[in-house]
Amino acid sequence: SPEISLAATTGYYESLADTMINGISAGYTGPPIAADNHFKRREFTQELRLSSDFTDLPVNFSLGAYYQDGKMSNDFTLLSNAALNPGILLAPIPGAVIKGISTINIESFSAFGQLRWQLAEQLELAGGVRWQHEKRGLDSFNDITRTPIVLAPGTNRISSKNWSPEFTITYTPTDTFTIFGAIKQAYKSGSFDIVIPTPPPLDKSFGDEKVQGGEVGIKSRWFDRALSIDLAGYYYIYKGLQTGVNEPNQNGLPVLRTFNAGKARIYGIDFEAKDRPPAVESLNLNVALNWNKSRFQKLNNVPCWGGQREQDGCNQIFVPVTQLPAAQQAIYP
Repeated sequence: SPEISLAATTGYYESLADTMINGISAGYTGPPIAADNHFKRREFTQELRLSSDFTDLPVNFSLGAYYQDGKMSNDFTLLSNAALNPGILLAPIPGAVIKGISTINIESFSAFGQLRWQLAEQLELAGGVRWQHEKRGLDSFNDITRTPIVLAPGTNRISSKNWSPEFTITYTPTDTFTIFGAIKQAYKSGSFDIVIPTPPPLDKSFGDEKVQGGEVGIKSRWFDRALSIDLAGYYYIYKGLQTGVNEPNQNGLPVLRTFNAGKARIYGIDFEAKDRPPAVESLNLNVALNWNKSRFQKLNNVPCWGGQREQDGCNQIFVPVTQLPAAQQAIYP
């Protein structure tokens, strides 16, 4: 109908990446090790959105649902230089120290809604929320032994349910000047590390990252709409920050892990202006400026300094080879 619209958006995405990484950034000589990655990702998404546009009522709405079915895998091979390690040619897979494939299966469903209430001709309130339920599972296979990697119970399946609310107030005293303010909350999904198919009992999962904050600003048009000036300030707090850490494993080889390592604060100002001088046809002038300040407030799994003892705070990431911890927690004001 003229007041109600229903939109259905179907998406399909597929990506393939082949990379080989020089293990120690050697220059003219061949590196002792190299990492070969064969990464695939594909996903199917479906969204339904119902929206209203009532001109004779003060309230309008948007309702919808979203579904995602995804899969990503990394076929990883750690290669050794046969000139430095001739015996590697006799390995089950010649040249390979580690070889395996890790696969993540993703299923996500969310429902969302928003109400927009025109309190007065110049004032609008908008509030909405998204509810999401996501499940991810990890399966790993060792290509050298030709056997599945049996992960510790409860570490190969994760799920999360969360709410992401938002609220916005908009004041438009004229049709060329708007003041707005918004507060909101959102999440980045947790997942699994699939860089290297390491054996159990390592837990390769990490949880959701959460952000809360808001912004205020203006949008304006001047000189018969020839000049537009937009200005906004924002402030956000991140919790459960997903951070990459190099961690030694049982064989002494570095493993890139992702941890919910800490908390961070970010705030700043965005400014943008566009001008189309009426006296010069087809001339457009644009300027944009951003000032941003971000700072960790807490960060886990920071490498310990040389000689740091456990009683001095070096008490995270226990390394089986040395029987000692290798990281600490950093607290910032």
